Amino acid sequence: MKTNQFKITKKKMVENYLNTGRTITSWEVIRLFGATRLSDIIFKLKKEGKQIQSRLINNEGTHYSEYWIGN
Repeated sequence: MKTNQFKITKKKMVENYLNTGRTITSWEVIRLFGATRLSDIIFKLKKEGKQIQSRLINNEGTHYSEYWIGN
């Protein structure tokens, strides 16, 4: 059985998405890429030197973070 050598990782999908200038939240990453560990992906991208910014959003009692690549 052959495997796809060029399979893109969820981390790379998130990185590519952020590189377009858009923001992302946990819900969006689940919906778009099926990834459930956005905080881990963000941690790894920051460790690689990516300048990722975030803000905490409070929406009617629901708290979540929004991430983007900043300067």
